[in-house]
Amino acid sequence: MGTRARVLLAAILALSIGLAAVPAALAVPATVRVEAAPFAVAPPTRVDVSPTARFFDGLGNPYRPGYASALGALAAAGDVRGFTFEAAYGGDFITSIGGFASLPDFSQGWIYAVNGAGFPVVDVGAYSFTLHKGDSVLFAQYPDGTFSHGTKALQVRVAKTALATGEPLTMTVVGDDLAKPNTSADATRFGVDQSAVETAAEFAPVAGAVVHVGTATYSSDASGIVTVAEPAAGTSRIWAERDMDAAFAYVRSPQRLINVAEPLALSALTVTPQRFAPGQTVRIAAQLSRSATVKYTVRSRAGNLVAALSRRAAGGPVVLRWDGRTAAGRPVRPGTYTIRVTAVDTWGRTAAPLSTTAVAR
Repeated sequence: MGTRARVLLAAILALSIGLAAVPAALAVPATVRVEAAPFAVAPPTRVDVSPTARFFDGLGNPYRPGYASALGALAAAGDVRGFTFEAAYGGDFITSIGGFASLPDFSQGWIYAVNGAGFPVVDVGAYSFTLHKGDSVLFAQYPDGTFSHGTKALQVRVAKTALATGEPLTMTVVGDDLAKPNTSADATRFGVDQSAVETAAEFAPVAGAVVHVGTATYSSDASGIVTVAEPAAGTSRIWAERDMDAAFAYVRSPQRLINVAEPLALSALTVTPQRFAPGQTVRIAAQLSRSATVKYTVRSRAGNLVAALSRRAAGGPVVLRWDGRTAAGRPVRPGTYTIRVTAVDTWGRTAAPLSTTAVAR
């Protein structure tokens, strides 16, 4: 192959590599949630939406809008979660997602919203809507075939998700009116007056919502509040749903997790040997009440950090080992060292720390 041919081939390869990299470079990150009438098809799912990639609906219809669209976000979420969708009118009208289609009276048709704003604020179809970085897209079945009701997306608010055994759980159900943008920036983006903005702090309480806490259900009061005196121990999913009333149809809330457990505790800390030669391994043992991440730190008499180690441990006896060396791998100098052991569970609850000393001689 001549020099000229090699140069030409190299240029073609470079161009092809550059073109292949374009979709990743220009991909728009977004979050997609899909709520069918009976249950969630997809929880909030992060996707990267390519403006150049070609995608298909479940009928085999091809789409390539040339920009990151709400429909493209749905297709990307389907790839992640394993569902398909069907569309009509060039992709601007969703007819089915995950096998859930509108009924003959047009009820249970699919609507969508971006960042908590839907029709009439967002007044274009899913194919025509251009996404911005970080957009959150909600697709939901809508029970009113006449489309004469407003729509509110439910949220369940809790003061804390990690509770001690016997501690009451208090939840508030609020509704995000999809006919109102949630921020001034989105009001400008969607071309509506700033007076239409409804911030998250202004979401109205929703009475009569069915709130699920694990397998138990409760009803929100006139202030949207549900209090469970003694929620079951362990991890539970919580979410809210509500039937359509005279004014609004309601989209099920996302599911959240809460955890109820006894306090996390460390006990019976021992260090063996308590007097050790520099570079000798020291055994650090304790009892842990339940699974958590356990960490030890070693500090000199002056308070300088010498070494640290952490690992996940089940409840019961826990053994950590320090090799008698600094973080740089050098044997410690003779002297007294403070060993402090802490523990934190998955939910951020901490145990009271334990400390002891060991002497390098």
